[in-house]
Amino acid sequence: MLAGGLDVHQAWHSVSQSVEIIEAKRNANAPGESDQVNHRVGGPADGSIRADRIVECAAGENLRDAQVILDHLNYPPTSHLRERAAPGIDRGNGGIPWQTHAQCLDHARHGGSRAHGHAMSLRTVHATFRFEEFFTPHLTAAYLLRHLPDAGARAQIVAPELSRQHGPARQPDGGEVAGGSAHQQRRGGLVATHEQHDAIERIAANRFFHVHAGQVAKQHRCGTQHGLAQRHDRKFEREAPGLPNTAFNEFRELAKVGVAGCQLGPGVADADHRPPIEEIMGPTLILHPTAMDEPILVQWSEPFLAAKFFHKPSKKRLRWSVNDYCKRAIMPSRSISSRCEPLLARTARSSEMPKSHKLSRRRFVTTAMSAAAVSSLVVPEVFGRVAKSRPSAGATNLSDGSLTDAPPWKDQAIENLAKSPYAKLRQIPVHAVTIKTGFWGQRREINVSKSIPTMHDLLEANGRMNNFRRLAGKSDAAQSGPVFSDSDVYKWTEAVGFALQSGDLPDVRRMAEKAIDEVVAVQEPDGYLNTYYVEDRESLRMTPQTQSTGHELYNIGHMLQGSIAYYRATGDRKLLDAGIRFVNDFLLPNYGPAPKKPIVSGHPEIEMGLIELYRITGDKRQLELAGYILQGDERAKFPERRTIYMFSGTPFTARTKLEGHAVRAMYACCGATDYYMETGDAAYWKTLNTLWQDMVSTKMYVSGGVGSRSDGEAFGDAYELPNFRAYGESCAAIGNMMWNWRMLSATGDAKFTDVIERALYNGINSGMSLDGTLYCYRNPLAFDPSTGDKIRNPWYDVTCCPPNLERTFASLPGYFYSTSRDGIYLHLYDNSELDWHLEDGTGLKITQKANYPWDGEVEVAVTPAKPLDFIFHLRIPGWADTAQVSVNGKAVAGVKQGEYLPIERRWAAGDVIRLRMEMPPQVLEANPRVADDTGRVALQRGPLVYCMEGLDQPNGVELADVALDLGQKPASQFQSEYLKDMLGGMVILRHKGVAYQRPTSGNGLYSRYSGQPARTRQIPLTFIPYYAWANRQATEMQVWTPLSNA
Repeated sequence: MLAGGLDVHQAWHSVSQSVEIIEAKRNANAPGESDQVNHRVGGPADGSIRADRIVECAAGENLRDAQVILDHLNYPPTSHLRERAAPGIDRGNGGIPWQTHAQCLDHARHGGSRAHGHAMSLRTVHATFRFEEFFTPHLTAAYLLRHLPDAGARAQIVAPELSRQHGPARQPDGGEVAGGSAHQQRRGGLVATHEQHDAIERIAANRFFHVHAGQVAKQHRCGTQHGLAQRHDRKFEREAPGLPNTAFNEFRELAKVGVAGCQLGPGVADADHRPPIEEIMGPTLILHPTAMDEPILVQWSEPFLAAKFFHKPSKKRLRWSVNDYCKRAIMPSRSISSRCEPLLARTARSSEMPKSHKLSRRRFVTTAMSAAAVSSLVVPEVFGRVAKSRPSAGATNLSDGSLTDAPPWKDQAIENLAKSPYAKLRQIPVHAVTIKTGFWGQRREINVSKSIPTMHDLLEANGRMNNFRRLAGKSDAAQSGPVFSDSDVYKWTEAVGFALQSGDLPDVRRMAEKAIDEVVAVQEPDGYLNTYYVEDRESLRMTPQTQSTGHELYNIGHMLQGSIAYYRATGDRKLLDAGIRFVNDFLLPNYGPAPKKPIVSGHPEIEMGLIELYRITGDKRQLELAGYILQGDERAKFPERRTIYMFSGTPFTARTKLEGHAVRAMYACCGATDYYMETGDAAYWKTLNTLWQDMVSTKMYVSGGVGSRSDGEAFGDAYELPNFRAYGESCAAIGNMMWNWRMLSATGDAKFTDVIERALYNGINSGMSLDGTLYCYRNPLAFDPSTGDKIRNPWYDVTCCPPNLERTFASLPGYFYSTSRDGIYLHLYDNSELDWHLEDGTGLKITQKANYPWDGEVEVAVTPAKPLDFIFHLRIPGWADTAQVSVNGKAVAGVKQGEYLPIERRWAAGDVIRLRMEMPPQVLEANPRVADDTGRVALQRGPLVYCMEGLDQPNGVELADVALDLGQKPASQFQSEYLKDMLGGMVILRHKGVAYQRPTSGNGLYSRYSGQPARTRQIPLTFIPYYAWANRQATEMQVWTPLSNA
């Protein structure tokens, strides 16, 4: 049943006038507070209490900036949504204005009032005050309301009471505040009486000059105007009068004083006495009423022509605002929805006037603005479930702008450092390097053929895409997954973007396009996009607590990175523009240094996204926002333990060690390094080097993983590197690689490349099974399956690691080379081809032939487009104790491990570099302070760390009972063997060891020391690369092996 008993196809003629809103009310004081009681008027009980009871207004606003259309339709589609009705003050007139059913308010609740039929929204609201979406069609539209059973008025309202069914809310003496006096209606306006209306909310001091602080315009039968207060410094208290039509009682809490008429009257000390624009928008354009048969949304009282749009409540439920309509109205014609074109045509026809009729300037402007606004509306569905009004998937984004073409989008690398003033190296795009058959070629092929497609299916099966569909009315599924679930989709999209940069994948691209359409379809008009903080969680958006734990900015950071990777692969800006809208339309106007709201990056990630966005837009505000976040805001106060865990909230440059959540710390360091490369801030560079040294000397595993504590997925103390309890999250190892990639780009120092290689080949590569369908969330350095732990799984509800691994392997070609002003750098070795150019534009091709990492011989063919002098910086890995380099058969001097060898000469087609690195097994020992590794050693060959698995050892031998028997020259006693059919082909290591005849596992917990050597027997021990563990059956594993003579 529709409110007012209307038939759906009825048409109404309406005539409307505008009414000024003097002030927007943010916080209503509770009834009974202060001196409002003396005037027998109760304020709304759903507001918060403010000590000073001064309502702030946005900077730069003036009294002309806010208007609302007041329609004279005698139907009540909606009323005020509230937490509870106001308790009575002085037994009689304590009702909420224009709520005609409230009567006999005698105690803390309503008395036995008579029951009314109420039109209720399809959705209830929380107890906390906020706005639910509502529709005020000015015609015969279905209001999306349902008729509920009669209910008596009560003090506690669970669901919003939208209207009385049997009449407008201006019925006299229905529980109005001082009905018949303080809120009398006169000819469609509102009359605020002299001195008696002390309950009207105060007007902020900066709205009026001090001398007239207590005056507003008053209408007396459309005639004279009068000041409301005689004492100039007396501020108006509390509650706004009701509006004559309940359609606009939604705005009752926003209106301080309804000024009848269209302009401010004399006595207001405003610098600009010019009348404001009278009308802003209406279904019949207000000026020329006509019957219509389609609904128009009138959902916010924002002026079109205000210099600064009216600020909105932080707990706003309205999905569309006039602000948003206005923005769309000024977009090119392609932004007009086809659904709106017939409506626009009818509206235009309805507003035509005879040629002889002269339009005033004011009417011309208002008519034009109204038409523009109506043209941009997207009419929501009016039947079935409540559909939120959102931009269609194909709608033009509001923040479209030119992006950098230096270089063009398809030639931009993982990071676009082309204009980064403090980056020594320039990265090379993914498409410029083709990784051929070999170690990484096989891995990457599985990534695109199995990992990325199956992850898409898992995201679908586990509700990640339904999270978006339900907000578009396309799914009834409940929200699924943790607060950061949106980021799973964005990281997967980034993986697709990097994969497409290496070649066309039609099926995968179709998957991504569909996902992107569903993502952008639910972006809100102000740019906000998140599937978790909606509906009953909407009030939690961007609160300090949510920022610290809710991952809103983490999600959007991944969205930015994913959209940029996809844009660089396809040129498709759809998702990128959605990300730009979030930043430019939602974040930048509202958050940042005072007077904006503060930001804390509860999980660093947004910093990287903002800076990479800046690199393609040139919008320096994005870089500055990243710097602001990195430095923290003193207004956002958190306990010290929280800022340690988040690795944010305090100035980055004040940090002296890595601590807290490992992934957060790594991502923060990535963002800080990006910031340094754009600004050259020396304090950042000093801090980055301090933190890097802390990591590599006290807190990094031999695998390149970081994060030693499962509790908090966190860094431990210096040298706290347990093996069984090692967390070593895959995302943390990826973060380590990403950070060192940025440090390398800033400096060209090979020590950072050594860490990249260590993490990539070990701590990262171990995170994905060899068949590409199972993943490790954590990567310990010792494992016992008897605990019941299953280390590899196809899905985790916290599934951050799988798509993170996929995007890393997809982007891998972009890590092989960099250019510099003096030449080119070669970082990683594998069968590959580079087809790119030097920084002066000279074409350059480089072909690598290698069997790396199984063999240390690499042939590099250099083919410039023309003979040219430049430097070829050839990396000599830190693990390479012995290496020789030659060019065209002639030895090159100056080879040093752990450095780039600069080979300067005139290069021409046919030149060949040969690198020979010996790869004997190396025995590593840990710093004595690493207690878990005392008396133990680890094995490494080339860049690969090795481990033992129980199933490779002699039957009946447990890893806890074995030890390595090393002689004086341990490397010479190892046997290396390449097994083509073992785990995809690998080099395994064998060495003699011992097994205790009295197994240590059989001893009591404590026993007396006998001084006698334990009895042992010799056995062969077999070691495999660490990245390949847990790819067969469940079995024991350990990296650090005891020494028999320890």
